[in-house]
Amino acid sequence: MFVVATSGLCVTELVLILIFWLSVGLMLHTYVLYPLTLKILPTRFKSPPIDESYLPSIAVLVPAYNEGTVIAEKIRNSLGLSYPNDKIEILIGSDGSTDETDQIVRDFTEARVRLIRFEGRNGKPSILNSLVSQTQADILVLTDANVMITSNDLRQFVRHFQDESVAAVGAAKEIAIRGSADAVGKGEHTYHRRMTDIKRREAEVGGFSGLTGAAYAMLRRDWQPLPLVAMNDDIVSLYPAILLGKRVAYEPAVVAIENSGETVSEEFHRRIRIGVSNFRTLSLCRKLLSPSRPIIAYTFFSNKVIHWFFPLLMLSALATNAIIAINSEIYRALLSMQLLGYGVAALGGLGALVGIRLPFFYQLFSFVAIMFAFLIGGVKFIQGSASSVWERSAR
Repeated sequence: MFVVATSGLCVTELVLILIFWLSVGLMLHTYVLYPLTLKILPTRFKSPPIDESYLPSIAVLVPAYNEGTVIAEKIRNSLGLSYPNDKIEILIGSDGSTDETDQIVRDFTEARVRLIRFEGRNGKPSILNSLVSQTQADILVLTDANVMITSNDLRQFVRHFQDESVAAVGAAKEIAIRGSADAVGKGEHTYHRRMTDIKRREAEVGGFSGLTGAAYAMLRRDWQPLPLVAMNDDIVSLYPAILLGKRVAYEPAVVAIENSGETVSEEFHRRIRIGVSNFRTLSLCRKLLSPSRPIIAYTFFSNKVIHWFFPLLMLSALATNAIIAINSEIYRALLSMQLLGYGVAALGGLGALVGIRLPFFYQLFSFVAIMFAFLIGGVKFIQGSASSVWERSAR
């Protein structure tokens, strides 16, 4: 076996050590170093003041499947948004709903509310494409049925479009913790608070890693029909405009509020679907990693690609550490730390099974379980089981 004389390590060990530290480094980068680098990058764009005379027309587009428990609240929320009534309409696209969703929408007598019924199951991309074809509004607000938008004035949202370089505007996102969703909800809440700060800063430096899929606005003239596959529409819908040199803005005064998942099991199955969408999105939008757009490539890689591959990085760090620990006390100590972490997560899961929830243990279990769900999503993508038809989750 070839040996490097200066260290006594064989080439195989050196490669494994390199893979280990690369895996650890990438994980640390996305959670620790990346937010710090965003702070030191120069601010290129700031929010413009509100122009009282700038009032483009808005269409709120809501794909819905069996949303009878929330659709009335969603419509009332949309009707209550502060904007001139003659400049805003709400389009509900019912994707073959079999519950009371359609009748609830029909019960609203406001002309601004329109139900567009689709027979069978078509999938979210197909519904969005059809809804866009049904409106001539200047600006599209894409939002989910279970998401409530808070804003004192939607002009805070649309003011960014006065700059012709802006293709879309993202809303902030908050998680409302419900019922027994203590550990799961707190984990989601913390994550989205962190993402809110990061996405705001990305917009200021001219970067892009997607918007808040729960609610975002974009120019109708920049819309191109979505591919009919499972993917992240808040990235894919903006991809053509980004390649043409346009940018996204961010408006923290417009907040999208969504309920948390109540159980790890509920989140686990949702994250599998998200995992499938993530890898499909990467395959569709790989040009975002082009070095010809360095800020966009850096932000997209740091805040999306690494997150999507995080489960593989965890497995890589564990597997390589287990091998190189054989001949090194330092790496045995690092392996012990990793195994301790997974052991704590396992105890958190076992405790939940018997009705005992230790907050830190359960949060760590929730994180590991969600990473495993992403991994399954990646496998399903490779297998080709990436349906765009969604099932309503309890959240």
